[in-house]
Parts: sequence; C-alpha cells; structure tokens
Amino acid sequence: MKTIADSMGTEILIADSFSELAWEVGNLGRQILWVFDSNTALMVRPLPEPNVIIEPGEDSKRMSNVIRILDSAYDYKLDKNAVFLAFGGGVVSDITGLAASMWKYGATFAAVPTTLLSMVDCCLGGRNGINFKGSGRLVGTYYPPVKILICPDTLKSLTRTEYANGLAQCIRLAFIAEDETLGRTLILERQDILARKPETVAKIIEQAVNVKRMYVESDPIESNGLSDAMKVGNFLADALRLLTGQSFSYGKALAWGLSRSADITEQTRNCTSQFAGSITRLYQSYGFDTTYRISRGQWQELKKLLGMTTADNTISLILPVSQGKVARIKVNEDIIREQVIENVLL
Repeated sequence: MKTIADSMGTEILIADSFSELAWEVGNLGRQILWVFDSNTALMVRPLPEPNVIIEPGEDSKRMSNVIRILDSAYDYKLDKNAVFLAFGGGVVSDITGLAASMWKYGATFAAVPTTLLSMVDCCLGGRNGINFKGSGRLVGTYYPPVKILICPDTLKSLTRTEYANGLAQCIRLAFIAEDETLGRTLILERQDILARKPETVAKIIEQAVNVKRMYVESDPIESNGLSDAMKVGNFLADALRLLTGQSFSYGKALAWGLSRSADITEQTRNCTSQFAGSITRLYQSYGFDTTYRISRGQWQELKKLLGMTTADNTISLILPVSQGKVARIKVNEDIIREQVIENVLL
C-alpha cells in the first residue's frame, strides 16, 4: 500500500485492490473488533468475529450503538491493545472512534472508509461523536485513528447520490486549498472522475486528503478559527436540508450552500465575480443544481434556521473570498433574500 499522508499520528494509506487492503488489515493485530453497517458488512465474507453491525444512516449516531460496541468488547474480553476497526462511512467511523476512546481509557482506533466522503473528510482529524438533543456537536471526542486504509475499489458499489456527496466535498476542498492543484484535476479529469476510473479517483483522494490534513494540523481541535474554511457553505446547506425535511442530499445541499455563499460574497464586494463564478460552474459541471430557490413563504422559517434574530437583521456567515481564503462577514438580510428566494419583490 502507498502512504499518501502521515498526520499527527494518523498514517493514511491507499490500496490498489481488496487483496492489498486485506493484507494490511491483517497486520493490525490479533484482537480486532469490526464495526460495519448492514451494507458494508456485505463486502467482507466470511464475516469476521467479533463484529457489530449497525443500520446505515445518521439515525445510528446514538449512544445505544456505542454501548453495543463496548458490550462486544467486554464479551470478547478485549484488552487495551485491541483495535476497533470502523469499516464504513462517516457514521460508522464516528461511533467506532467514540467507543475506542472510551474502552479501557483508549483502545486503538483504525478505519477503512468505504464512501468517497469519508475517505476525503470524515475519517481524518479524529472528531467522533453522536447526535444528542438534536445536535451532533454536543457529545464526542477528538480521538484520531492510528491508520486510515483507503481502497478506491469500495467506491464501485456506491449509489450515484453517495458518490456525489463525496464529489461535492472534493470541490469545496479544491477552493479552500492553498493552491489550485485539486481544482485543476477536477476540471481536466472530470470525465474519468465521473466514470470512477480507479487511478484518477485515487489521485483526487490523495490531493483532497492533503488539503484536509493541512487544516487538521493547523487547528486540530477546532479552537483557533483556522478550520472555519472546512465549514464554508455549511450554514446555508444545513438550513436548506432542515427546511426541506432532508429532501436534499448532503452533496446537493453543499453545492447549493457554497454556490449561494459565493454569490453573497460577490454581492458584498468581498470577492471577484470570476472567483464566485468558478465555484458555481465547477459544481454545475458535475451535475449539481445551484439554481434552486426557496419560495417567499419559506423565508421566515429559513431566517429562524439561520438564527437571524439580531435587531439589525444581519447574520455573520463564513464566506469564500479567494483561493484558499474564507472570512466571517456580516451580511444584511436583503442580500441573503436576493440570493435564496425565487422572484424576490423588493
């Protein structure tokens, strides 16, 4: 396997095949507690013991599943040297990492991400948590995996939506990167990326991982504001998903949220039209609809979701201002309305 990054105690490797991946997993040790979801469990036969299988989806990020993992570790008498191996996407990684951080005050955590989104984002950095009281940011730990084992072959079985979720994140990483390397690859090799050509997918994974690595190393516990770039577009994207009852996938919402954010930045004269347009055009070239607008009747609810309750009707948004640079900018309600509502009446 090829090491593509080594960051703060996490070695990130990429495999050319399942057999190469299996060999590397075999080197993790004799005590491995496997955690799957019901989809990724089908990728491994025979199913290794001990294992815990959860249902796929965000609803599985709950303490009861963490307890199931800890119960299994107890039943199999695993010691502190055991490896808790997350074999799946971001949800599997979250609950496995949290359980590993708790078992005997810290067992070894490793991950085999099986979605493009988890390969380029979720696993690196070690922020693990569950949903609690309606929030995903109240209960969790920073506990990075010692190894992330990436095998692009696992992406062949992803649905179009699941693959697009990862592409949307790659596009965001391209614009917050210090240079345009990832962006050029996404533009010049778009057809091969959409066709999931293994060597090209491996290339964008490596480039995207190294962008995320830079932010993780500069702000490992998200305390100094440097990791704000990783959140650009999220505010509008999350509000849209809540407003529409989660009818928008993660990727579709992010593409919309970041494109709207870019246009807001341009309208507030904090970025050039060329830069704002490049964000929208790249998302559109990958099939994302950035033209969606909410109805006027939905505006008040969106305002509540955005937390726009100040007396001056403004809100502070993280906005893209240039390649590799974002800023927190106070934006007036009228500007946001113009960018998100269909047929605004001024």
